[in-house]
Amino acid sequence: MSAVDAITKPWTSTATAYQAALGVHQPWIAEISPYQHGRLSTRGRAVYEQKRGQAWQASADCKAEWRRRVVEAYHDGRFDLSGSDVTDEARSAVHQALAREEEERAAAILEQAGAKNRIGSTAELCPSDRVYCLLAGRYGTVQRTHKVSARLRFDDGREWTANVRGLQWLHHNELKAATEAGRPVTPR
Repeated sequence: MSAVDAITKPWTSTATAYQAALGVHQPWIAEISPYQHGRLSTRGRAVYEQKRGQAWQASADCKAEWRRRVVEAYHDGRFDLSGSDVTDEARSAVHQALAREEEERAAAILEQAGAKNRIGSTAELCPSDRVYCLLAGRYGTVQRTHKVSARLRFDDGREWTANVRGLQWLHHNELKAATEAGRPVTPR
């Protein structure tokens, strides 16, 4: 593989080979020994640490650019993961990016469902609705509503008046299961 292939087709190379093709220095973990580091003057140590920090940052930026370019090329359809020229590192980068995108999508769906799950006013409630009371930590049935609260009856027969801001349609775990299964959050 040539340096041109590493740059034009990043999925055919590793991140380290891509970095070498661009001419960016790959720093070592211990370029100097602890003894040599300890013998540096304060100014010399500061200069050395600054140069090392810049080298590590340049290396990290180059590898992040490689990952970004590989994932971008995959999304554009320029290569397939089953291709023989695709490196294992490129496959791994694509799989990690796809997993991260799926997690972000699921989190966005859960956040939207969470907004629908919250009960904003007593106008949304009707007698006999089953709601989850955050303060009591259990489900109750709405008996009647007031201006900003609702009277709930729990399964054990006890009654409780709860502020509407402390009520939601589903418990968080059930909300998560409902969004994963594609079920509606609100009863109506």
